[in-house]
Amino acid sequence: MESAGRLALTSVPVGRAEETFSTVRDRLLSRRYDIIDIVVVLDARDRYFGVADLRDVLNGSGERTLASVLRHGWPRIPPELDQERAAEIAALAGVVVLPVV
Repeated sequence: MESAGRLALTSVPVGRAEETFSTVRDRLLSRRYDIIDIVVVLDARDRYFGVADLRDVLNGSGERTLASVLRHGWPRIPPELDQERAAEIAALAGVVVLPVV
């Protein structure tokens, strides 16, 4: 069994819920990421809070915050979950990226 955690990418866009789109976009341009589908959103204590679709961040007004487009229902998985089960969860949810939390 190969776990999802062993396959997880670590260079992903991350932001805090209160950050503006402008701030996040500036950071996105400053480095390379392994994925560019979502922004993983953290709360004020640096805990997983949800995800924001990158299209919303790129197309929205610069003063909007990540919290305004947060997708709480986006599936997430634990690191020890089997990769095949993770692929099944992603397929059922219609997403291509799953945060490993």
